Amino acid sequence: MQKNSRKLVMIEPRAPGRHIYSRMRLPRLGATLLATLANRRGWDCTVYVEDVAPVDWKEVLTADLVGISTITGTASRAYAMADALRGHGKPVIMGGPHVTFQSEEALAHCDWVLRGEAEHTFMRFLDAFSKGGPFRDIPALSYRDADNQTVHNPPPEESVCLDDLPAP
Repeated sequence: MQKNSRKLVMIEPRAPGRHIYSRMRLPRLGATLLATLANRRGWDCTVYVEDVAPVDWKEVLTADLVGISTITGTASRAYAMADALRGHGKPVIMGGPHVTFQSEEALAHCDWVLRGEAEHTFMRFLDAFSKGGPFRDIPALSYRDADNQTVHNPPPEESVCLDDLPAP
């Protein structure tokens, strides 16, 4: 597929100390699967899984959009990353189990939170992002509107069928 000029970097932060992924360095599949789907949509995608290899911050800072996936054990590192990236003017979207249930907390550190399973909603978000919005019709998206009011779009009506998704 021909790439467009949009670059997406997905990051899966490491957790401090020992944790469930310490013994086996395996990525969770969410960020990798979303990057696979975004790539098929024409985005130039790179995925960093800190438990497997370090993040190339020079490359991250060339991205048009940075996605950070977080579980509760990685939330503090994810928030620090998001804060630093936004300090460099990079838009940040977060997803994963922790921010699904703590979207208000996450919005203090990022521009958007995509709650729940995002295989379909993230593609809709990328389409809207490419056009500069609007974001009001993207299911399960949380963000702050022009008046700085928090908006939590309702969840999607359809569920994700894993059999319909590509291998990450």
